[in-house]
Amino acid sequence: MSLYDQLSEALEQEPPESSHEVLLNAAFLFEKAVLSATAQDPEDFARSMGWPPEVIDQEISEPGGRQLRDALIRFIRQWMGHAAVGMAVWALGKLRDPELKPLFEEVLEHHLERDPNALFQSLIALQNLGIRMPDEEQGLSVHEVERNRILARSYRLQQGTSAELPAQDTAPVESILRLLQELVRTPSRGGIDAYGPIITLIRHWLDGQGVSSEVLMDERGQPVGLHARVGQGSPCFVLNATLDTASYGDEASWTHPPASGLIQDGWLHGRGSGDSKSAVAIFCHIASALHRRRLSGKGSVELLFDADEHTGRLGGMRAWLARQPEGVAGVFIGYPGDERIMIGSRGFWRARLRVYGEAGHSGAGRKKAVNAVSKAALLVRELEESSLPQGLREDFPLPPKLTVTGLRGGGDFALVPDVATVEVDVRLTPVFEAAAAEALVREAVRQTDTARPGQRPTEVEVLPGWPAYVLSSESPLVRALQRAAEEVRGSPTPLELAGPSNTGNLLATHGIPATCGFGVRYRNLHAPNEAIDVSTLGPIYDVYLGALQLLLK
Repeated sequence: MSLYDQLSEALEQEPPESSHEVLLNAAFLFEKAVLSATAQDPEDFARSMGWPPEVIDQEISEPGGRQLRDALIRFIRQWMGHAAVGMAVWALGKLRDPELKPLFEEVLEHHLERDPNALFQSLIALQNLGIRMPDEEQGLSVHEVERNRILARSYRLQQGTSAELPAQDTAPVESILRLLQELVRTPSRGGIDAYGPIITLIRHWLDGQGVSSEVLMDERGQPVGLHARVGQGSPCFVLNATLDTASYGDEASWTHPPASGLIQDGWLHGRGSGDSKSAVAIFCHIASALHRRRLSGKGSVELLFDADEHTGRLGGMRAWLARQPEGVAGVFIGYPGDERIMIGSRGFWRARLRVYGEAGHSGAGRKKAVNAVSKAALLVRELEESSLPQGLREDFPLPPKLTVTGLRGGGDFALVPDVATVEVDVRLTPVFEAAAAEALVREAVRQTDTARPGQRPTEVEVLPGWPAYVLSSESPLVRALQRAAEEVRGSPTPLELAGPSNTGNLLATHGIPATCGFGVRYRNLHAPNEAIDVSTLGPIYDVYLGALQLLLK
């Protein structure tokens, strides 16, 4: 019985746990055959490498090689979930047989989140078939598990993408959906997950479309966003969305895992699917389509993806603004929701109030100390009973709002607390701005200090805030988006204001106009079972592409 027969029989009969030597010898036989085909002396090489004598003595046999190849394929399919598959792929990879590409891709798919070695070996096997891998100049290492997973996701996205993406206006929904799924499957919770993997995934996808990009870094040298540009010159319009997401919360409350990217009944499930990875996937495809059309002389479109938005730092946006971008005519922010176009929002003024009393023993019978927590409670009542202006502007029909968001102090049963902290959030409008909010809070503080004097007056620490903003309904940005939406959807889309502040407020402080919401239909934003309506991906793509075409005429 030849060694080919012995190895083939062992692969059919032995469990994968005892297959190491069999797989090793199979790889040696395949490599020996490859060396022989290249006019090298395989026996001298085999001896120098210390191969087993039975491999050195075995004559090369094409029928035996085919038999062993087929046995290895059956072994992989039978034991797909076992770690030994990685070594089997390594052995088959020696053949450099293009017919094995689907098998290697199947292993890659199966072990993307499972065995790191099997994933690594499938990447190497595909690379040995002459398939270009993203960042292949950096080489592959079995130890770089997260990077290998990103490479695998990027490879999956590249398969067939460039051939499918049209230069015409037809929305490439299947490609958008594939990219969105991979984005959802790459966790990027603000302040929890590393941002590198999600940024790298997008960079690789854009590279595959011929769109160059750059990573935005914060002052500590950490990646916080991604920036790309298509076309040259002015006017320049920016497509902005967030790469990071809210946290998962209680994962037991989710029907499907938060990073599943599962599609069920027309809805794609997962954290960030709505806010705002769907916008990232759509905007990437719009940039690819515009790149293929070559915008020379017509203006430019930029992608700006912030991976540090949900922390409240807006690191990616701030890194871009620090460059003092010139010629920016407007920004489309891809927050979700397709029922209205958001053209502004309330701002906010925030303060931390340190309320002082007079310390004492809680059991003292004579002198009654000034309790800082009780005094803070009185201040809270003063704040909540303060009168806010009710007058509204026609273009800004939202009122101001004051909310006490925190009250802390004390903690020792035996002590009368001598300091407490009150935190207050005031939502601003064009008729009630920061100065008015500060005056209102300081007046409430004055009245409280007068009624309950402590060892020292209450301190008011004003925190950074943003003003309210609103775009004119005649703004070119608004008119283009509204007109494109009507052409795609067949009916007018109303203009509204957002109650919460957002990135648009920050842009307004830099004189950059921005819409702050029009995107896919969603449910359960920032809650368990976040999901988006897949049927809205195509129309939203068409609307934004149409708006840019109008603006770049």
